[in-house]
Amino acid sequence: MLAKDWNPNPAKSPRASAASAHLVPPGASQESVDSRSRRQGLCACAGLRVLVEGEAQTVVACHCLECQRRTGSIFGMGAYCLDEQVVLTGDCREFTRFLDTSHTVTAQFCPSCGSTLIWRSSRRPGLVGVSVGAFADPQFPCPNLSVWEQTRHGWLDMAPAERRHRRDGAF
Repeated sequence: MLAKDWNPNPAKSPRASAASAHLVPPGASQESVDSRSRRQGLCACAGLRVLVEGEAQTVVACHCLECQRRTGSIFGMGAYCLDEQVVLTGDCREFTRFLDTSHTVTAQFCPSCGSTLIWRSSRRPGLVGVSVGAFADPQFPCPNLSVWEQTRHGWLDMAPAERRHRRDGAF
């Protein structure tokens, strides 16, 4: 989606009420999720922004070693959205890494502060992973999928995901 196509009025957006029921956070109503169906995420220096219209297709906690390195944390949290839901604005750089001999992940990050805001995997064309932490929203839905649990830190105690996989999981 191009920035010129971004609709700043959620009430007039055809996707404004398309929130996924399974992503409603505990204790929240569907109406409160619908009112938050347009989200803005920022890098640490606010030089790079991501706008997401509508709710994520899935929210994933990834414990792979590459996500641990990318985030500097013990796991990565990604909200996977359709390409047309996501608009990235500001100066960014890209880094591509190989998953295996035929698949890649390309991350887009801020050149000033280094924060990764989005990434795309050749394994999942049409989907964009958006860093959940960029939204700075403690009410963001918990993950409904946890992958690469074989490298999850044993002391980590998270709310249970609906599905768990020792390695990569199907969305």
